[in-house]
Formats: sequence, C-alpha cells, structure tokens
Amino acid sequence: MSAMKIAQETLSAASQLNDPKSFFEALKEKNEFLPPVEEMLQDPDLICHFTKPTNKKSTPPPEERRGVIEEHKCDARVWKEKPRSGGLGYDNIQCSSKKVEGFGCFCKKHFKLFEEGKLWLGKVTEERPKDPVHPTAGPKMWSTDEDGNEVVKEKKRKSPTKEKKARKPRKKKSEGGSLAEMAAGYTHEELLQLLEIKNAQKKKEEEAEAEEEKEEDEGTEVITVGDVEYQHDKETHVLTRMTDFAEVGKWNVETGEIDFNEEDE
Repeated sequence: MSAMKIAQETLSAASQLNDPKSFFEALKEKNEFLPPVEEMLQDPDLICHFTKPTNKKSTPPPEERRGVIEEHKCDARVWKEKPRSGGLGYDNIQCSSKKVEGFGCFCKKHFKLFEEGKLWLGKVTEERPKDPVHPTAGPKMWSTDEDGNEVVKEKKRKSPTKEKKARKPRKKKSEGGSLAEMAAGYTHEELLQLLEIKNAQKKKEEEAEAEEEKEEDEGTEVITVGDVEYQHDKETHVLTRMTDFAEVGKWNVETGEIDFNEEDE
C-alpha cells in the first residue's frame, strides 16, 4: 500500500480535526516512510478533508447584477456606485434580499421604507427617479442618461494660480576685502542709508565720550532715578535735576536712594 493511500484512509476517521499540521506530524511519527509534513499539507487530495464546505452564497458584484431582475427577490432599487465615476450610480440594481410573505414585493427593510415614504429609489421594475435624492447624503446622479448613454462627470477645474514674479537674485554681501568689493554687494540707496546710519552712530559716540570726559573733569556724574536724570556731585553728593537744574536733595550712597529736601518730598 502506498504512503498516500495510507494517509487518505487514515483521514476518513480524522476528518473532524481542525488542525491538519498536528495530525500529519503525529501520523509521520508512527509512519516514518510517509512524505514530509509540508508536502502532505500541500497535497490537495489530503488537505481537502480538513476544509469545511460553506453554505453561504456570495452576492455577485454590482456590474454583474445590472438589469438582472429575479422574481423571488425584493423589487426595491438599490444604490450602487459605478467604480471610478466620481459618485455616479447604476439605475438597474435590484435588492439582493428575498421577498417576505405579507410584505408585498419587498423585503422587510424596504417594505418599512416604502410605508414611511422613504423608498427614494423606487422599484427596479418601474421608471427610475429623474433626480434621486438620498435621505442624508443629498442629491445623486445616475451613471447613464435617459437614453442609456454613459455619463461622464465633469471634473472640477482648479482655479488658475497667479504667476509669481521671479525675484531677482540679490548680490551676496562680501565679507572683508577691499572697499570696492564690499560696495559691490549693495545698491546705491543701500550705501547711502548705511553711510547715514554709520555717521549718526559715530556722532552719538563722540557726544557720549565728550559728556563723560566733562563729567569726570568736573567731578560729577549723571544718576537716573525713575526716568528722571540728576547730576550728582561726587564730593558733596548734592543732586541737581537736569530738566530745570534745581537741587532736590542729596544722594545717599549707603541706601542708594535720594534724600530729598523737605520742600521737594
């Protein structure tokens, strides 16, 4: 008796098993001359004993159901979108459920919708609605016109975008080098602006230096308290307000505060 014959006969008593691999491994241990487990798992004559047949019938795709009317099924028209159509739907797809006795030509679901006036696509045995409107999704469109010609949904055109003006490449400012090389990286207006800023900074620095030298020579300094500037005499610590040159008191070196005169408090 061949190895495959032995395996097939043994399977007649083990068809209720759900784990073919475990079964073949156990069978291989008792019968070493049998083919490898992986080979038996791939043998259709053996593995078929572990495949449970299903009684469930699959529903054909919408393309195969177009225009097919079956007497025992619900007469309601159902919405099925045409692939890659932008949301257009077929107008001749019948409900796949069976008619139920006592519910006329409908299944239970569509009979209820019919009674409530919500059968928005009507019956597949009657003329289609001209402008179908889904109860929640709103207006819909058919994939064919009234003469049966295919409808091509017009794609939305993108609004033309304004052309961006090409920016002129700005000359890179030179670092170091001669004055002529540095100036080559600026426009005439930029050079004038830089020169003006530079002169203003230089003038401000010169004025500040002159003021500091003057204060040092005179033994005074400027102290700012609460946005008010005072001239401080380093020897007498008398404070003079810079705005009106009035003596307001003395600077307390220990507390860092002004000891105001009685009339200025």
